[in-house]
Amino acid sequence: MMPKICVFCGSRPKNKNKEHVLPRWLIELTGDPNREGFFGRDWTKDELPERIYSFSSLTFPACTSCNDRAAVLEAKAKDVVLAMLRSEPVSAIALDVLLDWLDKVRIGLWLGVTYLNKNFHGIEPQFYITSRIARRDRVLFVYRDGEGD
Repeated sequence: MMPKICVFCGSRPKNKNKEHVLPRWLIELTGDPNREGFFGRDWTKDELPERIYSFSSLTFPACTSCNDRAAVLEAKAKDVVLAMLRSEPVSAIALDVLLDWLDKVRIGLWLGVTYLNKNFHGIEPQFYITSRIARRDRVLFVYRDGEGD
């Protein structure tokens, strides 16, 4: 069983709150926040039932201070994503913000699914969201598909 840990720092959450790894603004931007999504299978049960959650209820433990610091990144990322959706040019700094935010989502979802599955595979995470932000070992390709031009 995986203990409750902060998805940002890996410690036991201080002044615990809930982190929406998939941010509410993105969920609302892409549809009904209460719609349900498939989030893998429950590896703790023999039948491997599907994990179906409403997007708005998919949350994981976090320290309040860690979550508050991440809110700054979240706000900047939202601005970048909205600018890109409006086909506005974005700077290299804005793309770094986007990469940091995508790392936050990627690592947060990986830790969250591990947590939901009660660490079925016995993984001992060696990193958390905070330790992966602003690393230089990542790449992202962004392009327009031509529709809507």
